Amino acid sequence: MRRSLLLSALLLALPALAHAQDGQRPEVTAAAQRLQAQVVEWRRDFHQHPELSNREARTSAEVAKRLRAMGLKPKTGIAHHGVVAIIEGGKPGPKIALRADMDALPVTEQTGLPFASKATDQYRGQTVGVMHACGHDAHTATLLGVAEALVSMKKDLPGQVMLIFQPAEEGAPPPEEGGAALMLKEGLFADFKPEAVFGLHVFSSVQAGQIAVRGGPLMAASDRFGIKVIGRQTHGSAPWNGVDPIVATADLVGTAQTIVSRRANLSKQPAVLTFGAINGGIRYNIIPDEVEMVGTIRTFRRRHAPADLRRPAQRGRAHGRRARCEGGDRHLRVGGATRPR
Repeated sequence: MRRSLLLSALLLALPALAHAQDGQRPEVTAAAQRLQAQVVEWRRDFHQHPELSNREARTSAEVAKRLRAMGLKPKTGIAHHGVVAIIEGGKPGPKIALRADMDALPVTEQTGLPFASKATDQYRGQTVGVMHACGHDAHTATLLGVAEALVSMKKDLPGQVMLIFQPAEEGAPPPEEGGAALMLKEGLFADFKPEAVFGLHVFSSVQAGQIAVRGGPLMAASDRFGIKVIGRQTHGSAPWNGVDPIVATADLVGTAQTIVSRRANLSKQPAVLTFGAINGGIRYNIIPDEVEMVGTIRTFRRRHAPADLRRPAQRGRAHGRRARCEGGDRHLRVGGATRPR
């Protein structure tokens, strides 16, 4: 698997010969074979020491250390923990960039592997396990392998290659800034403007040893939203004395799915709406004051999905008929409502 990733990334990094077949580039195959064990070792190290978005201090330091050992001069601290280095080719050619993400997810690992993560951290006010459950450890290790291979064949490299190790791809924790947006804001391409930027992503659905491509869009745009449903606390034995935000939330979850099933033309615009967390209440017999939900909308075209989400939210006043719902911008918030008098 790692060798296939290396082959793919190396061919992308040789822009003048990017369409050449692997069999026509024996030095690429040789580099992938030579570096395979090292890349696997790097990947397992990153996997064993995952870090959440905007917290990638160790990962960033390890990446920078290994780039320096290759003779490169990485810039660090971009968008908190981003790392960037440039490989100067020995032949004229275009400027391109290769990008890998470094952050992990708040997931507890249960694989039992000898290099499994035992890391924990704080996320949304809770202590959580941390795991590279999305393959960013493989992406980072692969780009390091590509860097070492390109440095070894630098005199034959046409053009220049920027290596981008991006933090916070999964999204900076609110209200922090981070990720690609902050890297660009801090001038990532101010002095080096690539003609193209390439990345790759591992998929568990693709057989090891295979590389998959497709025409057109593949990875959807991701919008994160938050909804707050405000009711009025009361005892569970007398719900008529309050406003139940849990029942209203249940109505919202079901109604929101009609954005995809009834409002989106799925033959032209694939879309997904997912609620990832619902938090409200603390005791079995007390109706709480409020419930918070967070989720994501994935689309190839943004269009009106966030606006559509406000409509079912406004309709979902069930058992909270007196509640008022308000919309926000990209990070949607519905709630902050007037309490019943």
